[in-house]
Amino acid sequence: MSITSDILRGHTEAIILSHLLETDSYGYQINKDIMKKTDNRCELKEATLYSAFREFNS
Repeated sequence: MSITSDILRGHTEAIILSHLLETDSYGYQINKDIMKKTDNRCELKEATLYSAFREFNS
């Protein structure tokens, strides 16, 4: 069963930052690592990732 976007909404930034605490990374690799950690149940869409990155830089 996959994790729906409704559940992830509001937690995307925390998920990304938690991953970045472990290692430096970039968008594609972050998504790949998160999918691996969650047994392919949690996928962050590319638009979601880069939207979060824009928020970090503003």
